[in-house]
Amino acid sequence: MLCSDSNCGEKGYIRVKLFIPTIGVQLKLLKDTVIHILNDNDRNFTFLQKLKCEFGDRKDSHWYKDVIGLDPVFEKLYKMSFKDNWVELTLPTGVVLKVDRIYLRKGKDDYDSLTFTLDGKKTIPNGRFWLKLDTVNTLEVEIANDVAAERVVKKAKKEVEEAKRLAVIAVEEAKRLAVIAAELPIFEKAWRQQITSSVVSKNNNDSRMIEVYLAMPKTQRGEETIYELLVKILCRSYNIPSYGNACKDGTVMNKLRKKIGIL
Repeated sequence: MLCSDSNCGEKGYIRVKLFIPTIGVQLKLLKDTVIHILNDNDRNFTFLQKLKCEFGDRKDSHWYKDVIGLDPVFEKLYKMSFKDNWVELTLPTGVVLKVDRIYLRKGKDDYDSLTFTLDGKKTIPNGRFWLKLDTVNTLEVEIANDVAAERVVKKAKKEVEEAKRLAVIAVEEAKRLAVIAAELPIFEKAWRQQITSSVVSKNNNDSRMIEVYLAMPKTQRGEETIYELLVKILCRSYNIPSYGNACKDGTVMNKLRKKIGIL
């Protein structure tokens, strides 16, 4: 691309400062800006609907609907005009466009585009639309936000929320383990009484497993496993229906505690 003014570099090429925005960058228009929006029956179509454009029937050879009319208020406000499925309008100085999507693909030059969102302040409808890359490269803008800083803040907030979540889990886990530590000897005593009264056989698999675990050093025996086995045996001996891991069923556990006399 050649030029003939003070922006010319060597050999007459235009000298520019390259800027490729990332997702989330907010671009504030520095002057009234004419843009052309293609009615694509997708993102742009939805935005044009918010501008109260009128649409005709879809033509046999087209996958889009032609624009056939404009809302008088928006037409005057944004100096709108239309031809076929293109709508021209003027966005006023100060409008902020937020980069929402960037589409660049080798061999698909006709589809090179950036999708923007509008926050809907003042008289501008909120919405989402895309512009061709050639149009985007003509926009005179300033960056209205610090994306890097926003990401740091977002990450910090996420880490705080995760820390809170883990703290809640830790508290609940400590409570659960405290309950097991308190109830395990009570359940063991109830189980041995059931064996003494021949309600429970000491030779069944679960009872033998409990004896094996109880014979281990306390640091190695896995008290949660013993607790679960005791609950399983006691529920069966007291005819308390239970399914799966009864320890996780509050209703079952409360019935068992009442039977044993904890509640």
